[in-house]
Amino acid sequence: MFDSGLGSCSLDWSHIQSELSKHAATVAYDRAGYGWSYKNRGSATSKEIVEDLRDLLKQLNLEPSYILVGHSFGGLNMRLFAQLYPKEVSGLILVDSTNEYQFLPEYIDERWRREYTRYLKSYRLGYLFSIPGITRFINRPVWNRSLPLTFKPLGFRRNAYEALYKKYMSIIVSCRMVKDQGINKDIPITVLTAGKMNESWKEGQQKLTKLSPNTRQIIAQDSYHNIHFEHPEIVVKAVMEILNFEARGD
Repeated sequence: MFDSGLGSCSLDWSHIQSELSKHAATVAYDRAGYGWSYKNRGSATSKEIVEDLRDLLKQLNLEPSYILVGHSFGGLNMRLFAQLYPKEVSGLILVDSTNEYQFLPEYIDERWRREYTRYLKSYRLGYLFSIPGITRFINRPVWNRSLPLTFKPLGFRRNAYEALYKKYMSIIVSCRMVKDQGINKDIPITVLTAGKMNESWKEGQQKLTKLSPNTRQIIAQDSYHNIHFEHPEIVVKAVMEILNFEARGD
């Protein structure tokens, strides 16, 4: 089960799915507002995202257990899924994932507070200006630039701007939800870390390695934040190791 980063959609996982689908059923979906999905219903916390995802899995008749794979903000959502419903999860892979300490006011400095406020204002303006189509004029889509240009129009949908703004506006609440929940130590966790990110980001990744005694870290030395685009084979290998572990019945 794949969840993409803030502002991204299910297309992020297409190359990885094509490989892993040879070995297991795979699901990548568009969170409310992104890709081809419908617009948001009210707020957009990680708890609401998790419940939407569980509803989707039930509609697809896909019974647990699940291997959860989340990139960036998607990693925050997948962690909360594993924390709230541990019996439904057989593995968790965090692909250069957001950690809760990046946004909680008591842990961030004044510089990052200003950065958060700047991004929030920027996303709000994108949402407001998407009504008359100004964002098309200034060429500022909600779109993962690692995707082919063919899919760029998806990023100009007003629903995408609304989703980005609401999720960023709710991210402190989402981070607190994740922080307040422990995780089952029996769930194997793999932390995939981009080796070319800055030291502050790497320090946050180190915090993720302490989630449980059953956590390991793999560093993608030649990768920036989008490991699943730059080195998809690393993500595929991490998933296959959990699948093979399950197959052995260890």
